[in-house]
Amino acid sequence: MATMEIYSSLLCISCIFVYSMSVSGTLLDAGLKYKNASMGNQTSGVVSRNREEVWLYKYSWLNTTQPHAVRVWVESQTANQVFPLLFVARLQRGVMSWSIPNEKYNYHLAGRTLCPFLHSFISIVGSGTESFSVDVSTYSPEPVNYTLKAEFADNFQLSLSEPLTVTVDPAQPRYFLWTYPDDVDTVVVRAESKDSTLCAILSIQGTQCPVYDLARNVEFTGYFQTMTSKAAITMERSKFNQSEFYIVLIVKSSDEECITGERFAEPHTQDAGSKYYAGPLSQRQKTVIITVERTLTSKGYVKAIAAPVAFFGSFYVIAFIVLLITWCRQKKGRERSLRSILMPKESIGQDGPINAPLRTSSSRRSRDHYGSMPRVDEPLDNDSVEHSEHDHLATDGAKEPSLKDFERNYDMLHDIEVEKDIYRLRTSLVLTDLAKKEKKYLNKKYRLYHWNLLMIAVFYALPVVQLVITYQKVLNFSGDQDICYYNFFCSHPLGVLSAFNNVFSNIGYVMLGFLFFLLVMRRDRQHKRDVADNNDLEKFYGIPQHYAIFYAMGLALIMEGVLSGCYHVCPNNSNFQFDTSFMYIITCLGIVKLYQTRHPDIAANAHSVYAGFAAIIFIAMMGVVYSSFAFWTTFSIIHIFGCLYLSSQIYYMGRVKFDAGMFARVFVLLRYDCCSCPIYKDRMILLVIANAVNWVFAIYGVAMTPNDFATYLLAILIVNGILYLAFYVIMKLRNKERILLLPQLVLGLTLACWIAGLIFFLSNLTSWQKSPAQSREGNKECLLLGFYDEHDVWHFLSACALFLSFLGLLTLDDDLLRTPRNNIPVF
Repeated sequence: MATMEIYSSLLCISCIFVYSMSVSGTLLDAGLKYKNASMGNQTSGVVSRNREEVWLYKYSWLNTTQPHAVRVWVESQTANQVFPLLFVARLQRGVMSWSIPNEKYNYHLAGRTLCPFLHSFISIVGSGTESFSVDVSTYSPEPVNYTLKAEFADNFQLSLSEPLTVTVDPAQPRYFLWTYPDDVDTVVVRAESKDSTLCAILSIQGTQCPVYDLARNVEFTGYFQTMTSKAAITMERSKFNQSEFYIVLIVKSSDEECITGERFAEPHTQDAGSKYYAGPLSQRQKTVIITVERTLTSKGYVKAIAAPVAFFGSFYVIAFIVLLITWCRQKKGRERSLRSILMPKESIGQDGPINAPLRTSSSRRSRDHYGSMPRVDEPLDNDSVEHSEHDHLATDGAKEPSLKDFERNYDMLHDIEVEKDIYRLRTSLVLTDLAKKEKKYLNKKYRLYHWNLLMIAVFYALPVVQLVITYQKVLNFSGDQDICYYNFFCSHPLGVLSAFNNVFSNIGYVMLGFLFFLLVMRRDRQHKRDVADNNDLEKFYGIPQHYAIFYAMGLALIMEGVLSGCYHVCPNNSNFQFDTSFMYIITCLGIVKLYQTRHPDIAANAHSVYAGFAAIIFIAMMGVVYSSFAFWTTFSIIHIFGCLYLSSQIYYMGRVKFDAGMFARVFVLLRYDCCSCPIYKDRMILLVIANAVNWVFAIYGVAMTPNDFATYLLAILIVNGILYLAFYVIMKLRNKERILLLPQLVLGLTLACWIAGLIFFLSNLTSWQKSPAQSREGNKECLLLGFYDEHDVWHFLSACALFLSFLGLLTLDDDLLRTPRNNIPVF
C-alpha cells in the first residue's frame, strides 16, 4: 500500500511538472517572460486559465558559513477547492508542488521549505549562486489573486543541547538540519509541546530531495512518531550512513490518528459536528520545543551494564558467605555429636540424640485427641513419664480403669487411619494425618512440576523470540516507531535493539532465579545426606521436604526474565502476555507450595495446576482483546463460583464430591457451618475473608471495567497469595511455632522491596491501552545512571522481591526441622 502511494504521489508530481512545463512553454512562446523577484520581499499577482506567472529568484550563498534553506509563503483568498491555485517550485535538485486550498481542507495560506542546497555539494557545483523559480497557475476561468514571499529560513541548522521553539500548523510544516559533531555518534531528538495536544508527527529523514514534509507522504522514508505533547527519536550516525539528517515537524489536520492510534492519512469527515473536526487553521497552530541532545558514550554503556551485574552478583557472594558460616556451624555440631556418642552412656544427659525413635506407637496420635507429646529436642521430665504411664498402662495395685478413661485413651477403630473421610475431617489435624502417602509416590507426583514447566517454557519461548525479532525488524525497516511502546525519553539502542536498557534490566530475574535454583539444589542434597544418616528424619520429623515446586519456582523466575525481556524488545498490545504469563505462574506456584507444606497428600498435581495456568492466561487474553461489559459480567460470575468451589475443597480437605446430592450438602453446610458455630473455625475465617476480598474484586471489575485487565487479574492472584501467607504466619505464631531470624529478615526485606517496587511500577511511563501518541505523554527522563528509567528500577526491585519471597517460603518452617510430625498442626 505504501509503495502504491509513493508511485501515485510521484505520478502526480510528474503530471504537474509536465503540465507546468507545457503551459510555461506555451506562454513563453507567446512572449511571456520570467518575472524577477528578490528574497524577503512580498510579491503579488493574478492568474487564470489563460494566464500563468513564473517568478525567478536568485541568491548567493558564499557570504554565509551555515547551511541554509528557503521558505516560500503563498496566500490566496479567492482560490477555491474546485479551481485551486497550483504552485510548482523548480529547484536545482528537484521539483516541489502544492496547492491552496487542497482537495479536503479549505486553508488559504501555505508555507513550504524548499529542498536546501547543502555545502556538501559546493565542490560539485563549483558556483556561489543558486536560483529557483515558482510557477503559479490555475484552471479557474475567473482571475485569482495571490501573494508570494520567499526568504531564508530562520535557525535552519540546530545546535547540540540548544532548544528551538517553532510554531507549525497543517499548512505550514517545518524541517531543520542536524549535523553530527566529530565526537558525537548518537543523539536523541526530542519534541515537546507544553500547551497543546494537537496531533503532530515528528520525522527523521536523510538529506535527500524531495523532503517528505506532508501528512500524506511523511511515512514514505526515515523514522517517524505521532505526538500530542511529547515525542523523541534516538538516532545513530550509522542509520543513514551520513553525518547529517533532517528533522521534520508536521501538524495533522485532525486529531483522529493520535486519539485512536489507527493509521489514517486523513480523517473520515470534516463536518463541524464530527468528533474529529479539525476546525479553522488558526486553531491548529502548535508550538513545539525541539532539542537535540547527546546520549551515553560507550563508557557510559559499559558502566550501566556492569552495575546491575555487580549488584545481583553480590547476592551470590552473600549466599556463599551465609552457606559457609552455616557449614562451619554444622561441622562443629557434628563434632560435638560424635564426642557425645563416644562418651560413656551414663554421661549422656536427658536430651537424647535426635535420631532417637519415637517412644511408643501411641505417641503418633494427635496431641489434641490423644494427649500432649513433647518435642524430640526437649527432655522428658519425670512428671510427664509418670503421667503417660498412668494414662496408658495398668500398674500393679491400680484400680480397674473406667469405661470413660478407656474410650478416651484407646481408639479401637482401625478405619480411622484408612478412611479419608474420617481422618481428614477431624476437628484437629496434625501433619501425620496428611502425610501418609509414600515418599516415592509423592516425589514422582511433584517432580512433574519442574519438568512440565521446562517443556512449557521451551515451547513457549521459541515462538516468542521469533515474533519479537520480527517486530524489531519491521520497526527498523518501516521506521514506524508507533509500533512499539517505549519510553522514548530513555531508550538506549544497542545492536538491533531499539531499547536495550529495557531488555537488559531483566537480568535480575535470570541471575536471581538461577541462584535460587542452586540454593534449592544445595538444600535438597543436604536433606538427602541427613536422611542417609538418620532415616527417622524422613518419616517422623519436620515438614515433609519436597523440592520439586521450588525448582519450578526458580525456573519460572528465570523464564520471567527471559519473556519480560522479549516483551520489552517491542512492547505493545499484541504481546502483553509475554510479560505477564509467568507472573501468573509464579504467583500460583507460591500459593500451591505454601498449601503443599502442610497438605502434602492432597496438594494438586502438576497437570491440574498447569491446566489452571492455561485457563488464566486464556482469560487474560480474552479480557484484553474482547473487553466488554458482557465479558466482565461473565468473568465475575466465573470468578465468584470458582472461589466458592476452591473454598469448599480447602474447607473439607478435598473431600467434597460433586454429584446429585451436592446441593443438599451445600444446604447443610450453610445451615450448620455458616449459620452456627463452624467446625473448622480457622479455615472458615480465612475463607470468609478471602471470599469477601474476591467478591469486592468481582464487583469492582463489573462496575469500573478497568482498561488493563492483565494487571487486574494479576492483582487478584497476588492479593490472594498475600492473604494466605499472612494467614499461614499468624497460624504459626498462634500455635506457638517460631519464625527464625533468617526468614524474619528475608520477609522484612521482601515487604520493603515490594513497596518500593510498586511505587516505580505505578509511574505509568507507557500504556499500551492508549494510542502511541497518548502513551508517550507519560515518557520521562532516565532515572538511574542516565541509562535506566523507573520501569527498569521496577524490574530490579521486583526481581529482588520475588527472590526474597521464594527464600522466605524455603526457610519459613526451619523451626520445625526437629519437631515430630504428630506435634505439627495442619491449618
